[in-house]
Amino acid sequence: MERDNVYSHFDDGYNYLLKSDQNYDLIISNVPTPQYSVASKIWTYDFFKLTKMHLNPGGIFSMWVNGAMNPKAIEIVLKSLSQVYEHCYVGFIHSMYSNIMCSNQPIKVNTPNYVKSGEDINNYNKKYTLNEISYLLF
Repeated sequence: MERDNVYSHFDDGYNYLLKSDQNYDLIISNVPTPQYSVASKIWTYDFFKLTKMHLNPGGIFSMWVNGAMNPKAIEIVLKSLSQVYEHCYVGFIHSMYSNIMCSNQPIKVNTPNYVKSGEDINNYNKKYTLNEISYLLF
């Protein structure tokens, strides 16, 4: 939190973006599945359009998806995202969780060099930093 490029807001993400005039390189959405009424607006076409409006050129919108969601709901979310963003990628983290990243420009996806047993974790951390981007997490 000491970094100038890290912003954290305790607020409803949808309402925050409606009121904000700031843009970000990365917006991460990690909210409950749409079955919870409070979170349902975060999974909509309108919210995805709102995130796009708050991204810098080449910015990325990222959202976590619970694999327990109804397959029809996931299909609707993916269709909505594809109508807002030109490029979307789905990364499967676990059978129950995946991450969707969308942008209006192709996203360069690198296969990370995972830490091997006995490797110095400090060397690993120096390879991957977020110092040069600003992002919003809600």
